[in-house]
Amino acid sequence: MVEKKKHEVPQVPAHGGGTKDRSRDKDGEWRKKRDDAGKPRGK
Repeated sequence: MVEKKKHEVPQVPAHGGGTKDRSRDKDGEWRKKRDDAGKPRGK
């Protein structure tokens, strides 16, 4: 049986649910996580 490789790309929430791969910047590096990630947003 063939072994599945672990998905090693960072995942981020996608619009409409689910996840998608994190985008890359101009240098080809993964984009950094936002400073305000996980904090409540003001209205």
